[in-house]
Amino acid sequence: IKKTLFFLPNLLTFGNAFFGFCSLVFAMHGSLVVAAHCILIGALLDVLDGRMARMLKVSSEIGVQLDSLSDMVSFCIAPAFLMYVWQIKQFGLIGILICAAFALAGLMRLARFNLIHEQQTMFFLGLPTTIAGCFLVSVLLLFSGLENIPLFGIGISIMMLLLAWLMVSTVSFPAFKQKLFKLKVQKI
Repeated sequence: IKKTLFFLPNLLTFGNAFFGFCSLVFAMHGSLVVAAHCILIGALLDVLDGRMARMLKVSSEIGVQLDSLSDMVSFCIAPAFLMYVWQIKQFGLIGILICAAFALAGLMRLARFNLIHEQQTMFFLGLPTTIAGCFLVSVLLLFSGLENIPLFGIGISIMMLLLAWLMVSTVSFPAFKQKLFKLKVQKI
């Protein structure tokens, strides 16, 4: 039973990576809204895998590593590629560098997280990749009708660079791993 319980959170983590991969495939074929939804499904699975591991008390070092590798696909590479296909490709090589900066900043953020994850219970150091990737996806879903408008593409580029900086910064963000507020129920 313990092996089965150990595998459940990892199954959700694999699901996260699977939907990140699907996002890349859909984006490559021009189905940008479907690709965006794949990233959001990956985010849901990402939240659930950690919570399930803590709830079942089956957290492990391999689970942490798998989670980071899955996050790299789903919240660094997939959103960067999606933004490139949607808006940034119009800038050529500069667009490639902007998208690469976002993906590489996410990689750096995840590597740092793996080194100090046990110290980050209440606050994360740097913007989590899940939030950065989902923010970009939300912008796409909100403005999906705007295609290759130079000023809008410049705004997306600046936003990607700002998110990249926030991921590698030392700014603290709430972790929401533990309850910040506890409700007391009084018996009558």
